[in-house]
Amino acid sequence: MFKNILGVEIMAYENLLALGGLSAFFGAFMLVGIVIMLAFYVYFAFAWMVILKKIGYHTPWLAWIPIVQLVPLLEEGGFHWAWIFVVLVPFLGWLTVGVMAIIGIWKIFEKLNYPGWLSLVPLGGIIPFIGWLFSIAGLVIIGMVAWKERN
Repeated sequence: MFKNILGVEIMAYENLLALGGLSAFFGAFMLVGIVIMLAFYVYFAFAWMVILKKIGYHTPWLAWIPIVQLVPLLEEGGFHWAWIFVVLVPFLGWLTVGVMAIIGIWKIFEKLNYPGWLSLVPLGGIIPFIGWLFSIAGLVIIGMVAWKERN
């Protein structure tokens, strides 16, 4: 740090370069994260659209709309679509809709001749250290249900 003509402390040029480099690094890191999240979103939305078409759901394109994509899961689980508004209640509402969605996924899997318990596999993602294995298994399971024919 040094002072300019008015006596105000300013950063040295080298410090500004270091700060700019650090900002660029974190910006690139965030960009890569956003691209990865977008790829996962497209994968899941497309897979769920295919699954909803397989079971003959009337509006499979709902799989592309965030939050609303839970409506088909609720309806297939035997719940009214309006239960989606429970997500507006923090924590308890999220938990309630999550349980209803898992019930819906369970029933969808059984309609497509897959074991319903496969809907529970992604829940293992909360286990420390090995949760990533369950998350990958969830990706594979959704892909299998969407694109593999099972009689």
